[in-house]
Amino acid sequence: MRKPYDRTLAFEELEPRALLSSLTVIVHGREPTGEFQPWVTDMARAINENYIPGPLQCTDGEIDASVALFNTPEISSGCEHFLLFDWAAVSSTFGVADNDEVAGVLATFVRDRLPTYGTRDVHFIGFSRGAYVISSVIDRLGDDPRIGWLTMTTLDAQALGYD
Repeated sequence: MRKPYDRTLAFEELEPRALLSSLTVIVHGREPTGEFQPWVTDMARAINENYIPGPLQCTDGEIDASVALFNTPEISSGCEHFLLFDWAAVSSTFGVADNDEVAGVLATFVRDRLPTYGTRDVHFIGFSRGAYVISSVIDRLGDDPRIGWLTMTTLDAQALGYD
C-alpha cells in the first residue's frame, strides 16, 4: 500500500524546437570590471546549436564577430542572426541604460539589420540591467513595420526605474 506522501518524480524529454527569431539580440547587465564577459557569446553559441541546420546556423567565429560596441558607429561583420551588445564600459554608470548612448545606439543597430522590404522577427534577451536596456530599445523601435514577431526574455531582470 502506498502512503499518501510517497511520490515518484519523472521527466519527459522535450521535443526539438526550432527557434522563431531570425535576429537574436543579447544584452548583458552591469559589468563592474568594465569588460565584456564570455558568457554572452556562450549563450549565443547555445542558441545557435538549437537552430535547425541550415542557413540560420552560424560558425563560432561568426558569433564571436557579432559583438557590437556601444561606442562604435558600425556593426561588426559577424553572423547576421545574432547581435551581442557590449556596453560593459559604461554599464556601472547610473542613468545610461535607457539613454541615447546605450539604448539609442542599440535601437539603431537593430534597425540597420531590418530588411528594406518585408519583415524580420527579433528576439531580445536581457540579463539584469540589460533587461532595462532592451525595454527602452523596444520602446524606441515602436511600431516599425519591418519587425514581424518581437519577443523579449528577461533573466534576473532589474526592476524598471532603478537606473
